[in-house]
Amino acid sequence: MAEAFTIRYIQPLWFIWVIIAVYIVFYAVFNHTEINVGAYWFAVITIAYILISAFVNPRDEMYASIIGMPLGILWAMYERKIDSYFEIGFLRKEIVAIVAFVILFIGRLTLSVVGFDNQLFQSVLRNIITIAFIVPLIELLKKVKIQKRFLIWLGTISYEIYIIHPFILYFFEKETTEGKQVGNLEIVLWTIGLTLLLSSVLQIVQDNLVRKVKL
Repeated sequence: MAEAFTIRYIQPLWFIWVIIAVYIVFYAVFNHTEINVGAYWFAVITIAYILISAFVNPRDEMYASIIGMPLGILWAMYERKIDSYFEIGFLRKEIVAIVAFVILFIGRLTLSVVGFDNQLFQSVLRNIITIAFIVPLIELLKKVKIQKRFLIWLGTISYEIYIIHPFILYFFEKETTEGKQVGNLEIVLWTIGLTLLLSSVLQIVQDNLVRKVKL
């Protein structure tokens, strides 16, 4: 589909277009259904896409980046219950969560080394490991009062930074491979500046769309 729109110069970044397509599906589903029904349909559509992609393409770049989307919706739906779970015995539960993360992390590497390296299984497991790391980290950060406005701002656009920065890096890579002289410091400064600027714009656009979704 990217080629149909003559976006050939960013073929290595097709996973970004997959994420954008998922956002469109997310908006369409939740804008026309109630949250519980929408979550069900979104999960079904996403899982169906992942299974089809895993069957058609042996590599995982076309589905690995969106496995976290249904998990993110579950987090949004059950965040308060997760918070209340950590309120009692916080330190003990944090330690248990960290130990679980370490076991999963080492376990995945061990399975890969011994030859159990199915792409779909590994992709799902990597996302579960990520959640096992992020959940206790978020709960810990909620206990810490962050006063720095700049850090808070970075946190609000963190996902947008993840989406935008590959485009900027690929642009500079294309410039250098075509023989244009671009200094390393110049690349770093332009990458940081453009990424922060465009991430802020994307976050504003996304917020306006999210407000229209029935949640």
